[in-house]
Amino acid sequence: MHPYGKSFAARCASAAQAIAHDETAVARIMLHGFDTHECQAARHAALLAELADGLATLRDALMRTGDWHRTLMMTVSKFGQSARENAAGGTDHGAASAQFAMGGRVIGGLYGVPPQLDALDDESGLFADIDFCRLYANAVAGFGAPLPILRA
Repeated sequence: MHPYGKSFAARCASAAQAIAHDETAVARIMLHGFDTHECQAARHAALLAELADGLATLRDALMRTGDWHRTLMMTVSKFGQSARENAAGGTDHGAASAQFAMGGRVIGGLYGVPPQLDALDDESGLFADIDFCRLYANAVAGFGAPLPILRA
């Protein structure tokens, strides 16, 4: 069981319900465990499946209520991971990571420069192409007023 007592998908469903009832403008839904320094392959696959299931739950719920068109979902990570596997079958901290965005008005695609796996930094990490802070600043620029935040 998750430390919060609910699965990630259940927390996504709760957030979707709060959004649909106009109880919140911003929801923060956390999924821990991506700091995989060892045995990464199986753990990472399970975490990505859990993330996909939760985000699909969120999208489906908001599509049913007609709120998907006014929704923007963005991921955040406090650090990236290195590109090379370490001796324990995991990866160490790095400077760059992938960020995901989805929502009714999001134009799909890949943005930024593709990672150059043959040009890593001194710690086997990728160079960050886009500052993730810029992504979030662009997303909230139009809100103006303080927003109620739901932590699920």
